[in-house]
Amino acid sequence: MLKLFDFLLSLAVYLFGGYAFMITFNRFPAEIFDLPTINFAQALALGLVVSFFKRINVEASGEHDAEKSIVHSFTVAILYGVILLIGLILVPYV
Repeated sequence: MLKLFDFLLSLAVYLFGGYAFMITFNRFPAEIFDLPTINFAQALALGLVVSFFKRINVEASGEHDAEKSIVHSFTVAILYGVILLIGLILVPYV
């Protein structure tokens, strides 16, 4: 049961992180530097590439704890939400 919960939480964090990255990128760098905007699928693909390189670094250290993984996923989800909220609040002032 814990593995299913861990998987669903990881999936939710991944999807929310992709959405937060898409919104943040389309609001700030795309408007400031006149870059093309990205869609949700492109944001998820960039998140996958980043997580691939991040996972290589974690596996090299040899540490893995299921409880720490759940806490880390929850913390990352909260941080994505806070960053997205701050970005949406600051958009009218930029």
